[in-house]
Parts: sequence; structure tokens; C-alpha cells
Amino acid sequence: MPKYWCVNFEYDAAFTHGIENSLWSMGYQYSDDDSANRIGRIRLNWQRLDKVKPGDKFVAYRKTNRFFATGTVRIPRRTKGKGDRTDTISAYLDRRESYDDGYVYFTGTAVYENFTDDLDGYPARIDVESWDNYTPDGIVLPIVNRIALNERQLAVFEIEKADFDLILDTLRAENSSASGDHGDSDVTMAEDSLVVEAFEKSRAKSQGFQLDSKTRKAIEDYAMEAATKHFKSQGYSVEDHSKNHAYDLLCLKKKKRLHVEVKGTVTSGDGIILTSGEVKFARNHKGEMGLFILHSIQVSADGQVSDGKQKVIVPWDLDEGKLKPMAFTYEVP
Repeated sequence: MPKYWCVNFEYDAAFTHGIENSLWSMGYQYSDDDSANRIGRIRLNWQRLDKVKPGDKFVAYRKTNRFFATGTVRIPRRTKGKGDRTDTISAYLDRRESYDDGYVYFTGTAVYENFTDDLDGYPARIDVESWDNYTPDGIVLPIVNRIALNERQLAVFEIEKADFDLILDTLRAENSSASGDHGDSDVTMAEDSLVVEAFEKSRAKSQGFQLDSKTRKAIEDYAMEAATKHFKSQGYSVEDHSKNHAYDLLCLKKKKRLHVEVKGTVTSGDGIILTSGEVKFARNHKGEMGLFILHSIQVSADGQVSDGKQKVIVPWDLDEGKLKPMAFTYEVP
């Protein structure tokens, strides 16, 4: 059976980084001038991390009593490389010596350390599959007050399943209220994608192209591959976030962060179809957005895709173009 945990995001940058990258981070590490009290707190927090296992449930939490999203713990998203270190939490605690570069993987746990990105001071990480039911302003519930003070002061503390379910239901209700939708958020995303697919097929047909779902998926994959290659050639590290986020690629270069929307089309690419989630995200992340369009893609009789012309806009400001509403949801009275 999974356990249920509140994970505390201590400051704004760690919170933003965690939500965008589907992870939680912690900053407790040993240093030469640690007091006895701090040494004890470091040990307690790392021993708690040792209890978190893949499949457990996380609630993104910030003091006091404010909850933002839920997620399912997974093994580290990045596979351990040849030059990466391996350790155990117990050995790490016994040595009282912290790392300061590269990646460190802790055997038998979901925990790893990453010193390679721009989130200074918070290297300990646990990945989640995605942060679901995210509510930017959070919700407030008097749950943490029922937990012993010495527990809720830890970076990670356990809650009951009933409390987790209450948080989950309240986050879902808040999301539904904010969006005007009264159904499950996953269903909404699926419906959004189906609407986009229908419009794209209609647009392609109007220009003399016939697309089935299999061909459209091949076009999407082809465009993603081209976009990944392009941004890597520009010196970015590139991560595919298309499955769980309202954008497709996260591109990082030193302290520069770019969220890239990728579109592939057999048409001339003068217009692209965006979901409501993509529009909302792009507007909320102005200055950090990029648009990659691979247009005029060729499709052979047997469904093979090739060629195509690139159009790249960085930075991409959604409101510099023309956004035309193509469909509305009407709730019948």
C-alpha cells in the first residue's frame, strides 16, 4: 500500500522549479560549521527520505496549511550514467560529508542529488510522474495542525489517506470551478486534444491532404525529433515534457529556461491549432516560451513522413499573433 506524504517547498524558486519539472527538492546538507542541532535535523530529514518509495503519493505543500498539487513518486527520471556516483543514505549520514557536483543516486530509494541545474542549494530530489490538479494559489485546509509539531517541521511528513483524499478532492473542485468545467481534469485534457485533432484534420483536408490518427501521430513525433535536434544544436539540454505538461520541450542552457511548443503539419504552417491549456500556459510564461513549427511535411502513400521546413520563434509571445476562437463549450441550462 502506498504511503501519503506532504512535501514542503521552502521558497519560491524551489517551488516553481519543482512544479515545472515534476519533482520535489530539499536543501539539507552537511557543512563544516553545522551546529549539533542542525546535524540532528539533517539526519532526521534524510532518514525520512529513505522511507519514501516509488508509488507513494505526494502533496505539494507550503506553510501553513496550503496545498497546491498531488503527484505519484517514481524512480529518478534520469537514468544513472557511467560517471555518476552511487551511495546509500545511511553511509552518507555516517560520513557527514556532502557532495557538491554532478549526480548522486542513493541505492534502494527514490532519492537522488542533482548539482547540474540552476537551482542552487536544493540538490536532493524526488521525482513524481507529474504534478496533477495544480492550483497556482493553493487551497487551505486545517490538516497540518493535527500533526505533531516535531513531525510537520520536517521537509517530508506523513498524512493519513483520508486527509490526502480530502486534499485531492478539494484541488479537483478548485480546478473545475476555475475552468468552468465540472468533469475530471484528465477527461478535459483528452477532449481538448480530440478537438485539436479534429480541427487539424479539417484544415489539412481543406488544403488537399488526408490524415488519419496514425499519420498525425507520425507527424507529431517527426516534428518533436526535429525540434529536439534543433535546440540541442543551439546548446540547450532538452527534456520531453509533452505527456504531462501544457508544452512539449523544456530546454535549459546555463540559467536560461525555455518552454517550447512544437507543431508539425503538412500544411504551409501559416496557422496552428492550440489547446486552451497551451494558450493559458504560454500567456503565463511570457519571456520563457519558444515556438517550433515544422511545416510542409511530406507524407508518402504508405504513411512515411519526410522533409519539412522549420519556423522557430524565440522568444514567442502568443499575443503578437492573432488568436481566433474556433470552438466553445456550451452547458445547456
